[in-house]
Amino acid sequence: MKKLQKSCYNIATSKGFDLSLIGLQLLLIASEVQECLENIELNISNRAKPFFSRFKKNMDEFETIRKKVSLCDSSTIKKNNNLAEELADVVIRVLSFSEFLEIDLLSVIEKKLKVNEKRPFLHGKKF
Repeated sequence: MKKLQKSCYNIATSKGFDLSLIGLQLLLIASEVQECLENIELNISNRAKPFFSRFKKNMDEFETIRKKVSLCDSSTIKKNNNLAEELADVVIRVLSFSEFLEIDLLSVIEKKLKVNEKRPFLHGKKF
């Protein structure tokens, strides 16, 4: 896992991503979840629809702003925080869901890293 983590870090930084922008990084993680939602057809109850709609609206707004302005980020990690555990929860949920969907996630990650290595600086976007 550490080798994969280091590889992801090296590719991201070589493409110009400033991983010290903590708030932005967490928003970018959420935007990847939004992209996942765009790849499924939701069949959800009427009670749940407002939550999905609100999430989509917020992420669309973030994407619009991200494309127009350079986001400054002076976020800091709080003392005695649970950030590491929360990031672990994100990965655990992704791994569990991938197993449920019978996705060989390691294989997909390895392929995606090769794609990302060939992408332009900042993936051709303004961050």
